[in-house]
Amino acid sequence: MYYRLKDEYALRGWKGLPYAVGKYKLLDMSGTSGSLRYSADEKASFFNEEQFETVRKFDGITPVDENSLSGTGKDIVRTALEKGIVAASEEPLPELTEFQRYIYYPALYVREAVWSITGKCNYRCRHCILSAPDGLHPEPDIDDCRRIADQLAECGINTVTLTGGEPLVRKDFLRFAEMLTGRDIKIRIIMTNGRLVTPDILDGLERLGQYPGFQVSFDGAGHHDSMRGIKGAEEAALSAMRLLVSRDYAVTSSMCIDRESAGSIRETVNLLAGIGIDSLSVSAPQKFGAWAKAGNDRALSFEETMEIFLGYIPHFFEDGMPVTVSLGGMFSCNRGGTLYKIPYARKFDTDEELQKHLICSTARYNVYISAECRLMPCLGYSTTEYADEFPDLLETPLKEALSVSLAHDIMMCRMKEYFARNEKCRTCEKRLKCAGGCRVNAMIGGRDNLSIDEEACSFHLGGYEERIRETAYNAIQRLGLKENCIGIIPRAVPGEG
Repeated sequence: MYYRLKDEYALRGWKGLPYAVGKYKLLDMSGTSGSLRYSADEKASFFNEEQFETVRKFDGITPVDENSLSGTGKDIVRTALEKGIVAASEEPLPELTEFQRYIYYPALYVREAVWSITGKCNYRCRHCILSAPDGLHPEPDIDDCRRIADQLAECGINTVTLTGGEPLVRKDFLRFAEMLTGRDIKIRIIMTNGRLVTPDILDGLERLGQYPGFQVSFDGAGHHDSMRGIKGAEEAALSAMRLLVSRDYAVTSSMCIDRESAGSIRETVNLLAGIGIDSLSVSAPQKFGAWAKAGNDRALSFEETMEIFLGYIPHFFEDGMPVTVSLGGMFSCNRGGTLYKIPYARKFDTDEELQKHLICSTARYNVYISAECRLMPCLGYSTTEYADEFPDLLETPLKEALSVSLAHDIMMCRMKEYFARNEKCRTCEKRLKCAGGCRVNAMIGGRDNLSIDEEACSFHLGGYEERIRETAYNAIQRLGLKENCIGIIPRAVPGEG
């Protein structure tokens, strides 16, 4: 028999993980008109050396005698057929395309980069993490951006989320998008306040073959202008969302609540659902940047935020689960379903399993590039006292920064290191469910990456998981819906060091 990878699959490898198959969405394989030729469709599938010996034979021209394969090899063939990864024939098939042939990237595997392409903004948000209204962060010029894009492509990172500041304030935004497109880098999401989302911007993106999702900030019906510091911000955001939905873009929204806007969650969810957005993420502002400096009495405590979320959960089910909603790390549920999750509630069976786990799986696979062109695990690190210690990608190549740097050390940090620092957590009865919480929350107040996330302590020791389950269960039962509940445990790539 002959087996051939289907056109959307390609052989790939990264430093430390040299045996992989990536799945891609093929767009314009002719490479004409400046459009994307392909974009990453999902996380790569990784193999060990023995397994990859069989995978390499899926080239369409190498005969495969299944009787001579090991048990592992037979399993690989069977799984590839069941999942539709390969085509099979008794006759030779066309050879793999150049795109599908093995490429090795000399860098740590990273799925996506979140990139602040400017530190400037056209709003004056009272809760801006980067304090963008104060002009603390620069806007890298297009030549510096081009150098970084070259490095992303060299490292096999061909998906980015663009943020700022406000990314659309770049006067050369479409030129920037064209620069990414020419390197087959897909813009997955544009995070924006919506003011500058125009038909011309969308037309320009579409000409390039870029169809990103948009995350439009919206801080509560009747409260958005106040949080954003600009009159008319609310209507601008709603208009942008209507335009995007009318043109079939995937639209999500994020809502930061304070003491004044917290009561508007239900109204806001239903308003945005009526527009047709896909999801809404609701949270209290993180205590960094402008919000930390404001010193106002509008900030909610963790306990107050939790009570607000608990109060909204029944309304979510009563209103027919109108959008996918996420309430911080406490509760999330898909639109139209009752399969809710409590991201803060992990589940590890043993201390040994937990200690091997990454301290932050999100940071491991999704890096952040600041407006200063520094590589960081996530945006929150740009506000810390040691932000300048992260590698400058205009001085240190990305492939090196991903191997030896402060960013690398944090990305690869395991729970074993965390427990060695924190006896309180090491002996806590909730440790197998908590797993250390959020590293950005842990750094509030000038602390470092291995500090304790006090909000995680409050969540688990305060019995909030049980209260969320009870609240959701009662609402689901009262409405005659079917209850389903699972927890999410982000995992490292098997076998990764």
